[in-house]
Amino acid sequence: MTGGGRTTVVPWTDVADVTDIGKNTFLAKAFGGDVGCRITLTDGRRVTINSHTDGAPLLIHRVFEATAAD
Repeated sequence: MTGGGRTTVVPWTDVADVTDIGKNTFLAKAFGGDVGCRITLTDGRRVTINSHTDGAPLLIHRVFEATAAD
């Protein structure tokens, strides 16, 4: 994942929770909040993906797909 000019590599085993934080409003779309998710890691750190992240919709889809309970 890339954000704030840096890349973060996270093993799937370190993902504790994934939350959809996208909002369907005019302001959210204008400021990048229409697409988003927050990934909470097992050590408490959080990674946020929003529409300012390159390829955000596909990345978010893949994250939810990979972390879905069987």
